[in-house]
Amino acid sequence: MQRWKSVRMDERQRVALPVEALAAMGWGWDEELELSVSPAGNALLLRAQASVPPRCCACQSGGPLLPVGGGKWLCAHCFEIASLANAR
Repeated sequence: MQRWKSVRMDERQRVALPVEALAAMGWGWDEELELSVSPAGNALLLRAQASVPPRCCACQSGGPLLPVGGGKWLCAHCFEIASLANAR
């Protein structure tokens, strides 16, 4: 499990999630989230409501994926092709 630095609530009792956490989950800014409370564990659980497994934005494969930002993912094959194209 990835852990980020502590965050504080603002005056309206809101918490901003780190952009790295959103990217790691493949969530965009408009993601609809379900919030569960676990009082015994003193924890909150966020889950995407209509969570669809991420897919490669180039070939739509669901193989091992790498986040490329903006809620986009690339499979290892497409990432290698993109890296070779950028190297030229």
